[in-house]
Amino acid sequence: MFCSQCGTRHPNDAKFCMKCGTPFGAGAAGGTARQHRWEYKDITIPLNMNIKYHLNYLAEYQRQAETIITTHLQREGADGWQPEGPTDTASLEGRVKYKNSLFGTKAESISLRLRRLVP
Repeated sequence: MFCSQCGTRHPNDAKFCMKCGTPFGAGAAGGTARQHRWEYKDITIPLNMNIKYHLNYLAEYQRQAETIITTHLQREGADGWQPEGPTDTASLEGRVKYKNSLFGTKAESISLRLRRLVP
């Protein structure tokens, strides 16, 4: 079952949304899941980060990247958009666009797919 307000998935016997607090009606709690329509969009988040392949710098890169990603997702969340999957840097590694040069490697951007419920 999904919350009609924020789209968060819940067990069929949930009484309210664990994310936004919306109460579920008797029909929803009884296990009849309502069909929801989602709209999707792909976004590209600019990172523009020079990468140094050293253990100490890698942890700092991950912290900075997560801060940038979280900031963009919060902005999108204000309009009801939420990420379709995990957003930690380890899970997103394959979606980062890198550029190599004589001066090193640069993480240019990262692509994410977002979704929101269609009213």
